[in-house]
Amino acid sequence: MFAPVYSVLRPFVIFSAALLIFLTATRFGLAMWQVQRFDTASSLIQLFVNGLRIDLSLLGYLCALPALLHPWLVATKFRLIWLNCLKIWFFIAAIAVLFFELATPAFIIEYGFRPNRLFIEYLAYPDEVTKMLVNGHSLTLIVVFTALIVASKFIWKYLGNSYQQVQIPI
Repeated sequence: MFAPVYSVLRPFVIFSAALLIFLTATRFGLAMWQVQRFDTASSLIQLFVNGLRIDLSLLGYLCALPALLHPWLVATKFRLIWLNCLKIWFFIAAIAVLFFELATPAFIIEYGFRPNRLFIEYLAYPDEVTKMLVNGHSLTLIVVFTALIVASKFIWKYLGNSYQQVQIPI
């Protein structure tokens, strides 16, 4: 009974689960790295609860528009085009999230907190950002972009597997 419905929702379920697992794992890693900043166990628990809330919000932003379009487009003659667009959307979203998570440790070392609006606002000044990154964070650039390239292949293949069994319930 639920198999056809799951088949249609499979890309969203797989993307959502993978993203939540990844974000929780990176939050755990960052928390262990910066454990000296937490004075009590309850502050660690609060970090994970609030982090999950923010992760679910991010997931909602990333999936809202595709989720609204999916039921109608997956049942049309444009099904394969739509599934490819959805795969590309989730791929770009996953790479963007991965980029921010990989850039987080260097940002914390430099500024003392996770990337926030400053991270985005400074992108309006590419010359200054480029000079700062090349002069002070060359190793970080190499590591981040190497990890992105390696992860891109894995993510693309992983997303492709989630779309192979999408079937339309009749």
